[in-house]
Amino acid sequence: MDNFGLSTPSINHEGAFNTYKPDEPIPANLYGLLAQLEWFGGQACVPVAFTNALAGMAAWHETPELLHAGEDQHTRLLQTFRDLAEKMKTSAAVGTLTKNVLSGFNQYLDVQGLNDKFSASITSNNNFNLFSDLITAFARGPVIFFDRYKEGGGHALTGVKLEFDDRNNNMIIDKGEAYALVIDPLNPGQTYSPKSINRSGLSDEDAEELWNTTIKAPINALPFQQRVEIYQDLNHLEDPGALAFDYSQSAIINQIDGDQWKVTTSQAREVQGNLYSFTGLQYSGLQDNLRSLIAPTQSNDVIFDFSDFISGNKVAAELFGYFNESSGLANELSFYQLVDHQGTIIDPVSGARLTPGADGYREAAVKQAQIFEASDRVSTDDDLNGRISQDAAQMGSFSFELEAINGTALFAPIVTTSDGVVWTTFAEANSDGLDHFQWQGGLSFKMEDQPGLGDRDFNDLQVVLTPLEINGIS
Repeated sequence: MDNFGLSTPSINHEGAFNTYKPDEPIPANLYGLLAQLEWFGGQACVPVAFTNALAGMAAWHETPELLHAGEDQHTRLLQTFRDLAEKMKTSAAVGTLTKNVLSGFNQYLDVQGLNDKFSASITSNNNFNLFSDLITAFARGPVIFFDRYKEGGGHALTGVKLEFDDRNNNMIIDKGEAYALVIDPLNPGQTYSPKSINRSGLSDEDAEELWNTTIKAPINALPFQQRVEIYQDLNHLEDPGALAFDYSQSAIINQIDGDQWKVTTSQAREVQGNLYSFTGLQYSGLQDNLRSLIAPTQSNDVIFDFSDFISGNKVAAELFGYFNESSGLANELSFYQLVDHQGTIIDPVSGARLTPGADGYREAAVKQAQIFEASDRVSTDDDLNGRISQDAAQMGSFSFELEAINGTALFAPIVTTSDGVVWTTFAEANSDGLDHFQWQGGLSFKMEDQPGLGDRDFNDLQVVLTPLEINGIS
């Protein structure tokens, strides 16, 4: 089952969860197939990777102005690439410096008049929540990977889809668990035309210009998608847990035969290295620091804060969720509204305010969770339960609407096990007085469903949330 740019292969999806079906990924044939060739001395991979991603987004979101105008697709891609390269300050000497990528891209969006519809966010490789960051990025759109080869040098790739299966439920991307489908600027298409150019009478500079501007993927050509294995290298000396990659790479090369420059591709070679950062591109009018405004602030109190988005004394939102369960119990997940960050709730029957640990708190929290689920704007969405309790990863979207309480819009997770035990994110409210939830950075968390914390592995349920729409802004 595919959701946005995500896929969990070989997993059976059943139950009420099937009512939650967000958009499919951008079809691979919509992406651009511009090759970097010899532009800027062969150092143009970054603006080319962005250009090819923008082509897919322009077609999928029906926003042709995301690319420059031109008589045909190849011209539009070339003009877009040249503009991005200028704004990103790409050069033959250094390629594209990381510090210029985001500023150049934002400048491009601004000039195109699209900075209120599209955005980009960069994630470095040296943070502790890469698992949730990568899922979030692919849930929203294509991803540009920046890598360093083990033998030296670097490259950029257009990531169009992520396949993953966290088989040991540790929220770490272990070797063999994840593959990114990418379009490589070195060899983006399956075929090219023309098959050669004639450089007779041309200077080397003019011949290279002819080569760079002429060689292209023909109309309706299919992308050459590479399946790149990615994993967190826990043995990396300088940065343990950094994303590593391994794939077979080939490139378009110029076979010289007199005045004829013939198009051919090199023999594939195995390349390895580390992905030092990635940039997620998205069709979104939501602000870039969205997740940091909503995210919990304490590791054991998982509270999501939508207070900054209150409009007309309420917040309406749609969230994409990745859910993975591995437990001997059947767990039912929901969320319930809080009055404050201390976990106070309002009993929907009596109207009393209850703090964690008060008599009747858990029962009132369960009733509040039912109200939360009933606020879902999509009538076909039954509840949240169907997305878990299958010992498998699942993905889908759900919506909610909260009335603000004293200027706040807060909610927290709640789990009811098949043993009838209710766990909240507040130790005082739990029957064993222990913390059963752990924040994992961003909008992700995991939980332990056994009384007394059982084996304390906190892998019984893992959740990653991504805002898709808030108050009608997507």
